[in-house]
Amino acid sequence: MTSYDIEGKSGEPEKQNMTHLGVVLSHDSRDFIYNPHSDDYLNFKTGHYRDAWGSAFDKYELDITKFFSLSKTEVIAARATALVATGDEPFEGQYVVGRDDIRGYTNGKHRGEQVYSLQAEYRWNFYKKFGMVGFAGVAAGQDDWGLYFRIAETFGDK
Repeated sequence: MTSYDIEGKSGEPEKQNMTHLGVVLSHDSRDFIYNPHSDDYLNFKTGHYRDAWGSAFDKYELDITKFFSLSKTEVIAARATALVATGDEPFEGQYVVGRDDIRGYTNGKHRGEQVYSLQAEYRWNFYKKFGMVGFAGVAAGQDDWGLYFRIAETFGDK
């Protein structure tokens, strides 16, 4: 469990309206959605929060995933992500390191107005539908680490 000590806040929960308008743009040229071997996937998303709706800030999210086929059974998957908030975003509007793709960080422990991450996976299908994945990722986060085991691909199915 992660706890937060926010200056100037009492122990009372704060209600925050997070209503917004935004735009989502996607590009997908992957050869197979569930187990891609080549091409790329791009997402760009905005969120515009205004005083009239309860908040006043903007959010911009960009992630680019590229797949490089090394052989019929080997693939390198690489992803770059930039998450940026501008304005006076509340605690609930901050980005967190971890989310649903970067591994090795306690979700929610490290947060802020901007999060940038780079990660890569080496995927090897060694027998029919059986395979292994090795990964590396970098994002902001101190005094936190982990050893993870997961049966699934992380950013191949978005």
